[in-house]
Amino acid sequence: MRMRRMLPADFLVLGDIATEAFWNDEVFAWIFPHRAQFPEDFKNTWVDMFRFHLHKPGWHCFVSETEEVDPIWSGRSELAGFAMWERQGHSNAAKFWQQDNFSNCTSLFSIKNLRADKVDDSRAERNLQRFGEVLEGGYAEEKERWYLLMIGVSPKHQRHGIGTSLIDWGLERAQEEGVICILESSEAGQGLYERKGFRKVGLLEMAEGATTDQMVWRPK
Repeated sequence: MRMRRMLPADFLVLGDIATEAFWNDEVFAWIFPHRAQFPEDFKNTWVDMFRFHLHKPGWHCFVSETEEVDPIWSGRSELAGFAMWERQGHSNAAKFWQQDNFSNCTSLFSIKNLRADKVDDSRAERNLQRFGEVLEGGYAEEKERWYLLMIGVSPKHQRHGIGTSLIDWGLERAQEEGVICILESSEAGQGLYERKGFRKVGLLEMAEGATTDQMVWRPK
């Protein structure tokens, strides 16, 4: 399995992966309650998110891609997963990772682009805004950190160490710099993160039935 930087050419396939991987996630089910009626719009929301973050300073987006030596090789290279890491803080180490290393881009992602709730467009807007507000309130103590916004693995490629390798990239940077890593996890993802050394430190509640756990990893 090869890990490389995400490219614009990956967006559509990654949109399919994210749609599959997060279809039943309780938080995204709450944000986009009508995704079953408009699955293509749910996918497009992910594509917009990848486009927005790829060139944004401080963000480092990766994909895992199958190789011929892999047991899951299908005869051609396939994207199997993705991760989106952000270096937060104001130290020199943080500023190094916050440089715009690629190019400037015009963002096509905004609240207005959330098309996945056509029955009630305002509901998706309100729910995503609420989600962002809740996240803003967490982890107030330590500002120097790596943040794992999202990790997704294609269901047909799960249980082959792909998620672990995508997580390890950020943990290695954090260990080198002596800073924490943070993330929000659904119940389904907790086991993987706990095996990597993350510990639950809080619960974020967007609404009844829509919660996510705050988790922190600390360097040794």
